[in-house]
Amino acid sequence: MAELVLNPSEFWLADPNRLNNLLPEEMFIHYHISQSVRDYDFVINPLEVGDFLFLHGGTFGHIIVVLEIDSSRRAYAISNVHKGNNQYTIERILLYDPSNNQTGFFR
Repeated sequence: MAELVLNPSEFWLADPNRLNNLLPEEMFIHYHISQSVRDYDFVINPLEVGDFLFLHGGTFGHIIVVLEIDSSRRAYAISNVHKGNNQYTIERILLYDPSNNQTGFFR
């Protein structure tokens, strides 16, 4: 398997076209899902540790890497969280809980 070496700064202000070049399909499986994460069924198609997501909301893009899946299949990541008034924190966040579709960052 070929080795891919990237500088983290290459992901700054990433867009889908640029990510396709940084993470070539010959080395990574790409999925394009136009459905909102709020409506996506993570019970049928759960995320796994190391999954790389680029969420494109029209006017913004957000990169998330799945950090942890716990024994209840809840998915976690480390991400910047907007707190209002141009304030952000870096936090461990629950992305979703498959047993409670009203809980998590994706809900």
